[in-house]
Amino acid sequence: RAIAAAALTAALAACSAASPTTATVQVDDGHGGTARQDVVVTLKGSNDAPTFTSAPARVAVLETAGSTGSATALTLQGTASFADRDLTDAHSVSVSMQGRGFIGAMSAAIVADTTGGGAGRLVWTWNAPDKALDFLAAGQTLDQTYTLTLSDGQGGLVRQDVTVTLVGSDDLPTITGSAGATWYEGAAVNHSRSGTLAFADADLS
Repeated sequence: RAIAAAALTAALAACSAASPTTATVQVDDGHGGTARQDVVVTLKGSNDAPTFTSAPARVAVLETAGSTGSATALTLQGTASFADRDLTDAHSVSVSMQGRGFIGAMSAAIVADTTGGGAGRLVWTWNAPDKALDFLAAGQTLDQTYTLTLSDGQGGLVRQDVTVTLVGSDDLPTITGSAGATWYEGAAVNHSRSGTLAFADADLS
């Protein structure tokens, strides 16, 4: 009956998230007749995948100008925020490259999880030696896209990209070879010597 359905709906709406929950339904026919029955409601959750709540990152790193062969580390760091409706999930993150032969390396770690409530946050870090960018000419750019994969440990996955743009600076050319010659006094009026000088430039373009 409609009365019984309405009473059951109200009872279910009053149930908390505890499992199982017992609700008592009472039906009154309006003429003194009533009936009561308990309804046991077991609430069973299903997995909700996590979501990123921050926009994909795009960052740039500039090669040190006038420096060739430097082992100085170039480092970039950023954060990404995420959420998950399932408050008991514990999350992990991994990084993959969208290509081959990438320069440098990226890692990521969870620094605040959503377990028990609250906002989630992860930190990613990219680094490479400055000399790895020497082949780029001044103003030349190279994009490298990495994918962050966030897992809730229950089969739920979400992905977000981080694009690192490498920007080249001018590297000075170098000259190698003999830098001098020796002449000896003699009868000849004209003296001549020849030699070879080699040069190199780390900027390939």
